[in-house]
Amino acid sequence: MIPQTDTNQLDFDYARRVEEEARESALQRVEDVNSPCPLDQAEADAIKALVTLPELVSADTILPDLSRYGFTDNRAIGAIMRRLLAKGLIAPTGGYRKSQRGGSHLMPKAVYRNALCLAVQPVLPVSFLVDGDRYEVYRFPEGDNDMILEGEEGHMEFAPEHLLAAILSGKMEVVQRNGPDSDLDPEAVVTGITCNKCGHTLPSHTVRDHFDTDHPIHACPHNAPV
Repeated sequence: MIPQTDTNQLDFDYARRVEEEARESALQRVEDVNSPCPLDQAEADAIKALVTLPELVSADTILPDLSRYGFTDNRAIGAIMRRLLAKGLIAPTGGYRKSQRGGSHLMPKAVYRNALCLAVQPVLPVSFLVDGDRYEVYRFPEGDNDMILEGEEGHMEFAPEHLLAAILSGKMEVVQRNGPDSDLDPEAVVTGITCNKCGHTLPSHTVRDHFDTDHPIHACPHNAPV
């Protein structure tokens, strides 16, 4: 005897599957809307960085650390740069720098003109010369981050103590901006340095103390302008 099929049950099962699939699809859409895309996060951070960067930038200086977004391929920066180009936030200059990003094998990276540059000035009263190339510091490092020196040939990163060691060893030359070449005396007193967190002017202190990240001079917030 051939068993009879309950068409009502089949219709019920089908409707239930359709409903479950629709519900799962709706939940996924909600999750997608409320879970920012890593590219979107990286783009937002890149735009914030451009405001603090000098006129000439590269992919390395805009977003030096891609791992924070979960990217495992350095080529991900290409998608972000295309977005910045499309919005007119950067423009190609035709120049190139050797990439300092890990795993890039010193591949040439395009240099762009930063449309969001607000006439950013170096934060130190001196420039650094390495093999005849000039580098500037445009941002003080935050926390345990390295000091970033930026120049036409690219950028270099130094922990403060390593930067001081390079200066004292003669591997790096220090010159006064718009002034004669000079050696950087570790006991020289620097003034007018503004804290990039609380905005107050630090008390006068020596070059040695300035590059010592554990020195009390760096304790923030600073109570009042000096």
